[in-house]
Amino acid sequence: MAKAVALASKLGNSRWSYGWRGKEYEFVFEEDGSISNLTSWKDVRWVVVGENEVVLEGYTDRMHLFFNQNINKFTTFDWDGIKANGALVH
Repeated sequence: MAKAVALASKLGNSRWSYGWRGKEYEFVFEEDGSISNLTSWKDVRWVVVGENEVVLEGYTDRMHLFFNQNINKFTTFDWDGIKANGALVH
């Protein structure tokens, strides 16, 4: 539980690059559980569900993000099932 809280704390207000289908997008994990800076995810909420796992919750689906130990990269399968990845923007 403590590691999940630490992950949530580290992600709050952090900016990420998201690679999907050969394009790069940026989004921000807001501290209130929302996602900003990516219009197509404007109604998506994020929830920490494990020490290195976050679930993005859309209206009808969920997407699981699996972070590395340094919490500076993640892998996922996008809403459409295509493998995607992300990285912390410095």
